[in-house]
Amino acid sequence: RGHKRGAARHRCGAMADLASPEGFAAEDARLQALIDGDYDLSLELAEPLEAMVHAQLAHGHYSGPCNLALVRMYQAHPHAAKESMYTAALTLGLAALPALDLLAMQYLLPPSARDADGVREVLELAELAETARYPELFARVRASPPAAPFPHLRAKLQRCALCNIRETFRRVELPIFLALVDAADAAAAAELAAAHPDLVEGVDAAAGMVTMRACRGNTPAEEPQGGVVKERGEAEATRYEDVLRLLVASRVGV
Repeated sequence: RGHKRGAARHRCGAMADLASPEGFAAEDARLQALIDGDYDLSLELAEPLEAMVHAQLAHGHYSGPCNLALVRMYQAHPHAAKESMYTAALTLGLAALPALDLLAMQYLLPPSARDADGVREVLELAELAETARYPELFARVRASPPAAPFPHLRAKLQRCALCNIRETFRRVELPIFLALVDAADAAAAAELAAAHPDLVEGVDAAAGMVTMRACRGNTPAEEPQGGVVKERGEAEATRYEDVLRLLVASRVGV
């Protein structure tokens, strides 16, 4: 173990340029090798793991294993834990939804950390995201962003919403789509489609319809064209609340 700790000290001392994707990826690989070999996560890993979290917030990179390792290290060494770093790591996990990294970190949080203002705010936002309450989520992010400054958060959460919409619907009427992904108009929806071609097939502004990429969830074998979500009058059933309820049902498997 002493030899392993010595190796960790030597290797953690020379961190790469974390601003560039290549430098971040190289440091991520080095740290993951150290994490795999240091099961009790010694405090010698604190500085490089915290640096990785800061780099992710600043440059939009992501390393779920490093974020989880930092929370695990704080669990093993509670005297070294920092509320600001808990908030930062959880904010990154929130931005990575629908990946399960945030859920894994929540299991490791001590009660004292859950009560911290910054952590509680992120967990409240996570509940909105995980229950597909996207209009409320984006309104909260605009009005009161998380304590950890992360300029990429809105864009990451838009992708989270797109992933969930695609898993549930093949086609969505444009006004409903705009409300769910926090887009202002058809042009903004088209920009999202161009940024996420793996999720959105196209935006037909004239027809008022958005088509998502086909997948098993939105294109049942007995209905090749998938379902259509429509805005309807008072006498008909589909409303924003109905769409959200269907999205939530698709996430929880009911």
